[in-house]
Amino acid sequence: MRVFVGILVILQLCLTSCTNIENNNEKSDNHFFVFGGGYSAFGNQISLEKNVTYINSIMQENSPLSVTRLFADGREGSRSTQYILEDTYPNDFQKLIISCLGSTKRVSAQYRPHILEDVQGPLKRKEIDKYFAEQAGNFEKKDKLILYYTGHGGRGSKKAPQDTSILLWHDGSYKMKDFVKKLQALPVPTVCVMVQCFSGGFQNMVFKEGDPKKGLTEKPVCGFFSTVYSRVAAGCTPKIDDADYQEYSTWFWAGLAGYNRQGKILEKPDYNKDGVVSFDEAHNYTLINLDSIDIPTKTSEIILRTYRPKKVPPLEITKLSELSVYLKFADPGQKEVIKKLSVECGLTMESKILDLVSKLKTLSKKIKKRQLLSKSLKKKIIASRLKAGRAVRHLYPELYNPFHGDCRTILESHEDDLKKGLSQNKDFMDYKAKYKKGISFQEESYKIDREFVVKQRLLLTMSNVLNEPYFLKHAKPDIVKAYLRVRNLEKGHL
Repeated sequence: MRVFVGILVILQLCLTSCTNIENNNEKSDNHFFVFGGGYSAFGNQISLEKNVTYINSIMQENSPLSVTRLFADGREGSRSTQYILEDTYPNDFQKLIISCLGSTKRVSAQYRPHILEDVQGPLKRKEIDKYFAEQAGNFEKKDKLILYYTGHGGRGSKKAPQDTSILLWHDGSYKMKDFVKKLQALPVPTVCVMVQCFSGGFQNMVFKEGDPKKGLTEKPVCGFFSTVYSRVAAGCTPKIDDADYQEYSTWFWAGLAGYNRQGKILEKPDYNKDGVVSFDEAHNYTLINLDSIDIPTKTSEIILRTYRPKKVPPLEITKLSELSVYLKFADPGQKEVIKKLSVECGLTMESKILDLVSKLKTLSKKIKKRQLLSKSLKKKIIASRLKAGRAVRHLYPELYNPFHGDCRTILESHEDDLKKGLSQNKDFMDYKAKYKKGISFQEESYKIDREFVVKQRLLLTMSNVLNEPYFLKHAKPDIVKAYLRVRNLEKGHL
C-alpha cells in the first residue's frame, strides 16, 4: 500500500512539473511597446541602449504576445550611440586646461551604431502614431500593454507647466496632451513606465486628453515616472559600465524581475507576501533604493492631490499623528518606505509629518541660497577663465585652434611644461582656485539636493497614506471608482 501511495505521489509530482513547464512556455497577456533613445547622437547615451537591453531580458522571460521597439535612428545604422571608454584622457589637469579654452562636454565621447536587434523603426512621431493606430486592432480585451519610454524629456511652458514632452530623433518633441490622446484611444489597460526628465507631467494621462479640467478618463491607464514634472531626471550617461547606473527603471525592473543588470539575484520586494511583485511594490522598492536626485511619482498620487476633500471631519489619522499611526493605515509597501526612509531622514516613529515638512523648509531655504551663490560663482569663473585661456595660449599658440593636430599631443606630452609655465601665472592660478571651488560647490550642492529628495519621497508616501482615507470616505463615488481602477492597475504585475 505504501509503495502504491509512493507511486501516486511521484506521478503527481511529474504531472505538476509538466504543467509548470507548459505554463512557462505559454504566452502572457502582455504586449510591450519599448521606445526611446536620444534626440540626436549627442543625446543618445549608451545607458539608454542598455536600458533596452535590460528590459529585453525581462520581456523574454515574460513571453509577451507582441513586442515593438523604436530606438534612436532605428535601422539606419548611423553612428548614433555615444559612449566613453574608461580612458586616462583627459585627466583632471587636462580638463582644467580644456575648460580654459572651451567646453569639456563630450571631449572624450566616441560614437558607434546602436547594437539593438529587432528594432522596428526610429524614434519618430509617425512611427509612434503608426504603432497606436495599427496595434490597436491586434489587442483583445484580456490583454494588457506595458509601455516603456527611456529617452529625454522637455519642460512644459509657463502657461502649461505639466504639458511636458518626450524628445524625438531629429523630429522635435511629442507633447504630453497629444500623446495621451493616442494612449487613451487604446482598447486595453496600459501601464506606463517613463524615465525622462520632467516625466511627471505624464501623470495627467488619468485625465481626459491629459487635461485635469475635463475630469478623469474611463480608460484603464496608469503610470510610474522617474521624477515630478518640474525636475530633470538622473540616468543618461555615456559611461559603458552599467554597474553603477542610478536611474529609476534600473531599480523598478530589478524589483519586478528579481535580478539586476549584472544578473545578480536580488530579494524580491514582495511586501504583501502574495507570491508576486506588483508594479506598485517595484515603485516603492525604487523609492527606497534609488541613489539619485529623482523624486519618483505615479498616477494615483495626482488623483489624491486633485480630489481630496478639503474640509471634512478628522479621522484617526491627521497631520498631527505620529509615524506609528501612519503605519496602521499604510499598505505593506508604504510601510516599508516609511520605515526605511524615516531612518535616513533622521526621524523616529514618534515624529510627525510636520517635523518632516519643517526639515524640508530648512533645506529649501538652503538650496535657494546656494542657487544664488552658484550664479555669482559662475560669473566669477567665466570672467577668470578668459584671462587663464590667454595665459595657456601664450605658452602654446597651437591651442588657439581646437582643430590643430597637435592639441591633444600638447596636453598629454607637455603636461609638465604646462604645469611649470602656468604655476607662476596669477591669472591662471586664480582661475584654477575658482574652478576647484566650483567643483567642490557642485558636489556639496548635490549632497544637499539628495537629502532634499529623500525627504520628498517620504513626504509623498506619507501624504498618500494621510489623504487616501479621507478621499475614499468623502470623495464623489465616480471619482473613487476611477481612483480604485487606477490603484488596481498599479497593483497589477507582469
